Amino acid sequence: MLRIILSTFIMLLSYSFFSYSALAAATACEIKNGEVAIKSCSKIISSKIYLGKSISKPNLSIMYENRGRQYFQTEQYQKAISDFENSLRANPDNVKANNNLGSVYIRLQKYDLAITSFTKALDIAPKYALALSNRGVAYRNLGKFDRALIDFNKALIVDPKSDYDYLQRAEVHKQMKNYNDAIADYNASLKLKPNVSNTYYSRGISYYFLGQHQNAYKDFSKAFEIDPSNKDAENNKKAILKIIEKSKK
Repeated sequence: MLRIILSTFIMLLSYSFFSYSALAAATACEIKNGEVAIKSCSKIISSKIYLGKSISKPNLSIMYENRGRQYFQTEQYQKAISDFENSLRANPDNVKANNNLGSVYIRLQKYDLAITSFTKALDIAPKYALALSNRGVAYRNLGKFDRALIDFNKALIVDPKSDYDYLQRAEVHKQMKNYNDAIADYNASLKLKPNVSNTYYSRGISYYFLGQHQNAYKDFSKAFEIDPSNKDAENNKKAILKIIEKSKK
C-alpha cells in the first residue's frame, strides 16, 4: 500500500513539474521579449509539443509568429520573414502574421510586397486598424497618395483617437502640398499626443510653405524646446527668424 502511494506521489510530482515547465515555456514564448522568448518559442517549435500535447497548427502558427516578432524587433529580418511565412503555412488566416510580414517588408523598403501582406490581413479582418495604417504608409512611400489617404481615413474611422494615423495622414497631405489639411491633422495629432517635437517641426514646415512665418517660427521653437537634439528644428528656427527680421526692414 505504501509503495502504491509513494509511486502515485512521485508520478504526480513528475506531472506537476512537466506541466509547470511546459506552461513556463508557452508563457515565455507569448509574453517575454528577446532571447528568452526566442529560446522558449524554439523549444516548442522543435519539439512540436505545446502544454504537454502534440501542437495544433493554429498554436504552431502562433509560436512562429511570436518568434518572428522577436526576430523583427532585434533586426534579424530574414529570420523574421522565414518565421512569419512558416506561421502562415500553419495557419493562412493568422492576421498578425500577415501584418507583421508586411512590417518587415516596409523596413526592407519592399513596399509592393508589404502591400500584398497587409491586403491579405485586411481580407481576413477588414477593420484591422494597424494593417490599414501600415498599408497607408507603404502606399505613401510608393507615392500613391490617394490610396494612402483612403487607408488612413478608414483607420481613423476604426480608431478616431489614433494620433499616429492623424500624423501619417498629415504627412500625406504635406507631400500633396495640401498644407491646410496637413495642419488640421497635425493639430488633431497634437491634441491627442502633445509635446511631440517632430509633429511641431512638421507643422512648422507646412506653415512655412503657406507663408505663415510667425507660426512656423513658433513651431520650430517649440520643437527645439521639447527636443534640443532636434537640429533641423534649431536650424529652421534660426533661418525663419532671419526671414521675419528681413521682412520688417
